[in-house]
Amino acid sequence: MCTFVSNQNIYKVDKTPEQLQEIFEWYAQWLLTDAESPQELIEWLCDNVNPKALDTIVSTYESNNK
Repeated sequence: MCTFVSNQNIYKVDKTPEQLQEIFEWYAQWLLTDAESPQELIEWLCDNVNPKALDTIVSTYESNNK
C-alpha cells in the first residue's frame, strides 16, 4: 500500500508502487488514444494534483479494465 502526504494529511491508496506505475502508464496511453477531451483532463489533473486526482486516475483505470 502506498502512502502520500499532502498538506500534512496522510492519504492511503490500496495499490503497490508497481500497480500505480501500471495504472499511470495505462492512463497516459488512454489519454492519448481514447479520452474524449484529453486536454481538459490533463488541465484538470494539473490543477488538482491531490488525492482526488489519484482517485480519479485509479477509478478510471479500474472501470476500463474490468
